[in-house]
Amino acid sequence: MTALASAGFLPASADELPDSLDVRPLDEVVITGHSARQRVADAHVGSESLELDKLSLTPRLFGENDIVKSITLLPGVHSKAEGAGGFEVRGGNAYHIIVKADRRYHRVAFTRIDYIEGLKDYVILHLSDGSRLITRSTIKNMEESLPCDAFMRVGKSYIVRLSQIDSFDTNDLFIGDAQIPIGAAYRDRVLQALMN
Repeated sequence: MTALASAGFLPASADELPDSLDVRPLDEVVITGHSARQRVADAHVGSESLELDKLSLTPRLFGENDIVKSITLLPGVHSKAEGAGGFEVRGGNAYHIIVKADRRYHRVAFTRIDYIEGLKDYVILHLSDGSRLITRSTIKNMEESLPCDAFMRVGKSYIVRLSQIDSFDTNDLFIGDAQIPIGAAYRDRVLQALMN
């Protein structure tokens, strides 16, 4: 009742209530939104924007908003070194990454990645068509290159694309035939994200 009153649906006090309320059950409630898959599919490839009203939320350097620092916070963008000018864009935009595997560079759309498995200084990208790409990188670097609303680190050696999870229990995730363990340190956060 208090939540309804504070939202403006009911009077704040019992004195303001009418003698009888017309209470009827709702036949249907429709909630709409956009899934992560829809947001990626509807994206304008190759373009990024920074809204002017969000400029006040960007990092400040000597009292001025630092737009270059804001760019380095985007997925797939890394500064070369602390204090160095410029930055490196991995993949050129926020909808794919470029990885070197088999002596070639591969452009891999985020929507093609099912999950990523870390092997010390290498990672294996498991793709939705069943193929794999092995590239020299760390799981931490991959995590920083991926959009956090579509991917989640679920253990020391695994990152999954959330929309690809078929089923799960408290210890494992299942994507197709793959069984991916949920790390103990990640379990609460992963299960909370999956239940919502």
